[in-house]
Amino acid sequence: MKLFTTCCLLLLSGSVFGQDPPPSNGAVNPATNSNAEDSEEAGPQIEARVPAVTVLTARQTAHLLPAGVSQWGLFGPYTRGLKGGLELELRPLVFTLMASPNAVVRGGVHRQGLWRIAAEGGLSIPTMGMKMWQGGEDNPLPLPVSLYGRADTIPWILVPRVGLIASRGTLDSDVLTLRADLSMAVQAGEGSFNATEHWLLGLLLAPVDTGYRARLGATYDRLIHDRVRLRTSLDLYTHGAQPDRLRALGKVGIEIAAWRSSAGRWRRVGLGVGWLNSDTYAVNADRQRVRSNDFLPLFDIVF
Repeated sequence: MKLFTTCCLLLLSGSVFGQDPPPSNGAVNPATNSNAEDSEEAGPQIEARVPAVTVLTARQTAHLLPAGVSQWGLFGPYTRGLKGGLELELRPLVFTLMASPNAVVRGGVHRQGLWRIAAEGGLSIPTMGMKMWQGGEDNPLPLPVSLYGRADTIPWILVPRVGLIASRGTLDSDVLTLRADLSMAVQAGEGSFNATEHWLLGLLLAPVDTGYRARLGATYDRLIHDRVRLRTSLDLYTHGAQPDRLRALGKVGIEIAAWRSSAGRWRRVGLGVGWLNSDTYAVNADRQRVRSNDFLPLFDIVF
């Protein structure tokens, strides 16, 4: 059960660990004799060949990956730079454990000084995962929990997502990233089901259970050594009644460069802790409902 809940937290928030994007401090690329700023503006001309970096760089920011460059973690999303200045993100763990096809595409929309702003749009289809986690004797899977009752009729549901990301700083230094996104459910067909009351997956499935989920978040990624970074984040979520409309998710993690790939790029090991504040129907000694604070470990290996 502890392993299951840890995977749930990773599903919900994504990993904070990844591999090195190219630096953006203006350092000269020996392969192209151009700096990173010029390469970023080159758009479709950027190739997968990037220079080896000497410091651990920030990830998951509004600085999108160049075309042909990928980053992934054991539990984190798979992200790849596309031509035209776009970036594709897939979450294999969500697809594996929740049987939910999903994709997010990002594109840069504005830059000014140290600020970068990107817009994103995505889509997920959670129907098969909801049916897979439905209780009942007809379900052949030995599930640790049942998220939906055997009498529930689950229709096909699409969950589109839109959002904005703004980052200030360079990837080889300290970066502040602000995020805002909205996910809404579109039901295709008739169905009737009760919202899941799972303390963690209830947030992941909030769009389908309550109609929408909105997020405001901030992440600060600080370089504390050439091979060590400290990453802290806080996300505030609101959604329909479930039973509360507000939840907070915080994470603190440290990333350590473990070894270099054949291309000279750092591979990392990440350790951290996650904190979720929510209403789980807990009561105190006076039988008054109180909010719960749950803590879970975070771990990732980057390949």
